[in-house]
Amino acid sequence: MFRKWGSRFLLVIASVGLSLLLLEITIRLFGLTSIQRAAVEFDSVHQAAPRPGRPVTHLVLHPYLGYALRPSVGTPDRLELENYRSLRDDDFVIGIFGGSVARQLCILGSDAIVAELEQRRPELRGSIKVLEFGLGGYKQPQQLVSLSLLSVLGVPLDAVVNLDGYNEVAFGDQNARAGVHPIFPYYSTTAKLFSASSNEGSVAEFQLVATALGSRQRRDAIRGMVDRNRWLLYFESAKAILGAEIIRARNRSVAAEEKLTELSRETHASAQFDLPESCMMEAPPCQKLIVDIWSRSSREMALLASARGALYVHALQPNQYVENSKTLSEEERRTAYDPEQATAQAARRDYVRLRSEGQRLRDDGIDFHDLTMIFGQTQDTIYRDNCCHYNRRGYEIVGTKVAELLDEALDRNGGKGESLQPRGQQPDDF
Repeated sequence: MFRKWGSRFLLVIASVGLSLLLLEITIRLFGLTSIQRAAVEFDSVHQAAPRPGRPVTHLVLHPYLGYALRPSVGTPDRLELENYRSLRDDDFVIGIFGGSVARQLCILGSDAIVAELEQRRPELRGSIKVLEFGLGGYKQPQQLVSLSLLSVLGVPLDAVVNLDGYNEVAFGDQNARAGVHPIFPYYSTTAKLFSASSNEGSVAEFQLVATALGSRQRRDAIRGMVDRNRWLLYFESAKAILGAEIIRARNRSVAAEEKLTELSRETHASAQFDLPESCMMEAPPCQKLIVDIWSRSSREMALLASARGALYVHALQPNQYVENSKTLSEEERRTAYDPEQATAQAARRDYVRLRSEGQRLRDDGIDFHDLTMIFGQTQDTIYRDNCCHYNRRGYEIVGTKVAELLDEALDRNGGKGESLQPRGQQPDDF
């Protein structure tokens, strides 16, 4: 009897194993489920997987910035306050400002910045520190406000690098279409946090918040599990299954957030984010205003950095929707290109204005650089999603270019300048 059941058990195990093997071979042979597999093939730039007792969102409302990282989250890539306090007088401190692309540049491209700058400036060897001040969804004037706060708090910077552009036109356009002034932070993010933190939210809003955050938690939990078990990445079938679940979780979160934005717009949150603006009635709305806010914010950042003796370098980030900026690989076309989405259309349309206004910034003495063509000579896969983000190789290319721009800025300014604040005066909190 036991021998009979044992034989059946082994037969089932063998059948399952054979089925998985056939699935693996089929996926590899025909290149199936490429989008799902790409959802798992990522560099570790996400938040840490949720743990018991940890809040399900790493963001909190911020009185000046709209939203910021929750101080208690303690994600692996979070810049700790001790990093400021440990700075030496002879350190060359570079602050990177912008949205998620700027943040990921710090995580995946800072080594390239340091290596290239040390090669060009041997006198800086061992003293270069790259500090992260970008956050997903940030757009001007959030970078300007961040720099102002850092200046008031006494955080020392020798160079300010502002890498932006996509969020301004993509999320500024989304704000305007929702009837929210483009000068405010991305409304989809702030509406979710506003509803979650308010005791005036409706039952429907709280349910949508729970769905959005729970879906994000599910997505991050899967990614955390893959991070702990990297051997799974050797199996295309495992990536396909896990990637499909990541995409399902992401789609549930996006759908909930879109509905939450509509509800919040109709109720109490609208009064927090409105300014009258005639361009809201245009189609598309507020294009010129969005670019003007971006340009004026950059000018103010340059003035603030200069007043504190710091270099200021403004770089327009590359994006796959800029015409003729890169020949996309087959993988990029499958996994990182969706020209029909609204944010992609805004980028394709409004990057023309950004590049034109950027030239005016440069003509007026702002150290502005258009990096939209930086990937033009590579046929390799660089873009890793249909928004704006790059793989590690992409960030290394951008990081190397940023170091080159800083080297040129140092030449024009006669070498390392005075920092924003003497190292002896350190902030108590930020």
